[in-house]
Amino acid sequence: MKVNKKFIYGISIFIGILIIGLMGVFWYTYSSIFIFTFERSNAIVYDQIEVINEEIELTINNETINNIFATNINHYKEDFYINLKERYIKINVDYKGVTIPLKATFTINLHNDNIEFIYNNLKWGKWRLPIPLFQELFTRHISNVGGNKIYLDNLTEIDVLELRRIKLYEEDVKLSIGINEKKLEDFLRILFDNYNKEILAFYSQYENENYQLIYGLFSEKQIDDAIINVLIMDYMEDKEFLKDLLVLLDDEVINDLFIENPYLLSIDAEEISAKKALLQAKQEMNSFQLLLESIIKYDANKANKLFVLGNNPYDFERDMVITPLLLVESYKLPVTEEFASKAEYFYDEEGFYIIYFLNANQYVIYKEGVYEIISIEEFEEVYNQYTFGKKQLPNKKHMGRKEIETVVMDYYGTDRVFTRYLAIDNQYAFILASYGVNYQNIVPIALEKDNNTWHIIQANITDFYEFNELNRGYNISLIPGHIKDKDRIIPLSFNDRTKIVEDLYEREIISNKSFSQLLYASYMNKFIFIKLLDGREFVYTVSFGFLDKIYTLEEALGSYRVPKIIMIQE
Repeated sequence: MKVNKKFIYGISIFIGILIIGLMGVFWYTYSSIFIFTFERSNAIVYDQIEVINEEIELTINNETINNIFATNINHYKEDFYINLKERYIKINVDYKGVTIPLKATFTINLHNDNIEFIYNNLKWGKWRLPIPLFQELFTRHISNVGGNKIYLDNLTEIDVLELRRIKLYEEDVKLSIGINEKKLEDFLRILFDNYNKEILAFYSQYENENYQLIYGLFSEKQIDDAIINVLIMDYMEDKEFLKDLLVLLDDEVINDLFIENPYLLSIDAEEISAKKALLQAKQEMNSFQLLLESIIKYDANKANKLFVLGNNPYDFERDMVITPLLLVESYKLPVTEEFASKAEYFYDEEGFYIIYFLNANQYVIYKEGVYEIISIEEFEEVYNQYTFGKKQLPNKKHMGRKEIETVVMDYYGTDRVFTRYLAIDNQYAFILASYGVNYQNIVPIALEKDNNTWHIIQANITDFYEFNELNRGYNISLIPGHIKDKDRIIPLSFNDRTKIVEDLYEREIISNKSFSQLLYASYMNKFIFIKLLDGREFVYTVSFGFLDKIYTLEEALGSYRVPKIIMIQE
């Protein structure tokens, strides 16, 4: 057979070029390094976990490492093996029906909070021939799932934990994880800005260690070692502390947080929402009961009973309606301002109860551990509604005052009345007056306007509590708290008034000793208020039963607390 020399020469040239090409490929690929990253998943893959110096240390042994790789690159364990002791990796790959055993050395590094697996020195077969042609084949087989990523474990919880070190030993790999305080502060800032005050108030009432720690965290808004230690231990156990933190968030914020942080291990957003709803319901019941107990306590500690203004408990001496918000502040109750501001105390012959504005259509009625939800229509049918106009203190020029004083003069058959106090609203009035020449007497009178005409409801009231019970629709706030001082006024005898006139004459305040110049005088404590016939008003101070100094009314009010009840209302 004759051989074509040209063919032989051609084949030789082709093989030569191929060998040169292979050497080039060998030179390029053999010196290259392929990197793939261990990323996060929801698989628990460590063999041991412990806390050392405020860091979590995860231990992953050789067998677990092999399981991780084999599982994630879709290989049987017998086709894949990593040897930590000798630092090599081997894999059987299939190439056109032929099984090719490949082997490479490797290192594991920590880079940017990820674990990098780096291999090189790829060799073929038991003779460990450096055949770089299979580099691409090796890479393709080992990374055929998820690109070049091998999934290891979720090593951070909403990015507050960070990988700090990785160490390779002959039998295992150890990972050190710590708290990233900056990320933790950022996470907690979300909580500080969006937390549920009702649930935080619930936490404050219980000795639960997590609750108390969280309540302290929100009170101080500072991260300390105790918080860091708890977070680390919580990561190792059931994550109840993290759940109790997340419960404080609004549903919308929770959903956003779970979307932004898909690696929240073993925590279900629905579980958080359900727990939040339960705690919020418990806190609402606690709040109702605390508010009810507080008004009962307030009433019991008073020397006098609470009055009723419409439906609401009213402190007559303090001249104020007692509200849930007031008692929350006074008793430092673990009830939120928002909750208390929607609540209102009602007070009737059966006692105290709470009306809570649930929504635009419903109220909650709470009485001694029992509550019911009723519509606004039902509420208006069952409970009397009282509305009162704005309280005014009319001066001498006010037409309403003149009308009321005329009614009082007609009632007592006199042509003179001294108004010590007068308050009115659009329907009711209360006057504390003296009349005629006997201005030592004081009469409390309640009036009502009907068809634009004032009428007396009751004159010379002696028992204001009884009056309140019999006249629930009357604006009891018109009656001043200092009405109790009425009985402390000291009557001035004829001789007392004579001495006042003589002293005024000696001080040259009046020109003669005519008794008629003293139009009005009233005495209480160490003060005597007088009004002269010409309209001038003065205040005496009394020392050891004797007249001491005298001041104009303006001077006296600037220096002393002159009892209102002895003066005439301007």
